[in-house]
Amino acid sequence: MASLRKLFIVTLLGVAAACFIYVIHLDAYYCENGVRESRPAEGRVRPRYVCHGTRVFLTAGEEFDFNVLLPCAAIGSFLAAGLLNMRWKCFRISGGEGRGTL
Repeated sequence: MASLRKLFIVTLLGVAAACFIYVIHLDAYYCENGVRESRPAEGRVRPRYVCHGTRVFLTAGEEFDFNVLLPCAAIGSFLAAGLLNMRWKCFRISGGEGRGTL
């Protein structure tokens, strides 16, 4: 049972890392391939500054994924892993001069 709990915590941390990496990937993708001018017919009317100040226009769905969904999934997964670790004590992290064990 303890190894299943550890696997679940590590999986949550992996989901958090994957969401964070995907946000970085989307930033680079929109920098290279994003629409630079507004296109109301396509719904690309929401400006977003990416990649050192490049302005691109996103749809409402793209903006929601980029600004809300992926960051919240990353933060939520990280917090859930931390709280479950506090409850289950799978990975003990000692404070001060002692070293933690994994």
